[in-house]
Amino acid sequence: MRRGLDVNSPHIEALIDRESAKMMDGYHYARWIVPLVGAALGFGLFLPLALTFHPAFLIGTAAFAILGVGLGLTFHVLARRISPAQLALRQRCLKLGYRMLSFRCLFGHQPALSVGAFELLEDAARTYLAACPEPSEREHAGPAAEAARRTRQEMENAMSQMLALAEPESLDAQEAEVANGWAVPLLEEMRAAARALASQARRSSLADSIVTPRSSQADLASARSELEQWEAAEHEIEEARVNDGAHS
Repeated sequence: MRRGLDVNSPHIEALIDRESAKMMDGYHYARWIVPLVGAALGFGLFLPLALTFHPAFLIGTAAFAILGVGLGLTFHVLARRISPAQLALRQRCLKLGYRMLSFRCLFGHQPALSVGAFELLEDAARTYLAACPEPSEREHAGPAAEAARRTRQEMENAMSQMLALAEPESLDAQEAEVANGWAVPLLEEMRAAARALASQARRSSLADSIVTPRSSQADLASARSELEQWEAAEHEIEEARVNDGAHS
């Protein structure tokens, strides 16, 4: 039996391309690095100038310190928006991507994935990509939509856990991880969650197709009623003018 696969893995590659292209951990590092750089520039450059030449250079020291702290707080807020599951998923995708592009993998010396790990991860990646597409600009509201968002978040956590099969570089270690038996039930749960998300998406689409015409009809009726009221008011004014002219 082959110790690994040298065939294409379209869904794994698509997953790696999608997740690796995103900001991985930059905000987490930048929230600490940027304030330190600002402090280093302020106190290392402008403070000596202030002590040597003129106290006005202290303005540069304070400005760099304030700028560093402000940017650090901004990056901290952005870093907190990336959940631990998203971060772990992107890191593991990036790590697997580097291994698939390594010399040993590209020239067939050692595949990146064993047979068992490849089959499970390809199926998991296909399920995940279908169930968790890139978020659209339009987001639904309501309890069902909130449950769907939570399900997609748990799908991210599950996909990250599935990628633990690829953590060992040894193919034997990967097969041993597959043999532990936790991956198959997790994959089955991902499939069930994907079916539930697809069903909820169909219901939301059907609801949109039903609600939108009714909403348009209600808006049209409201505009028509307002126009008719204006026409009635103009007609009453015209009648009043005619009557005034007749009496005079």
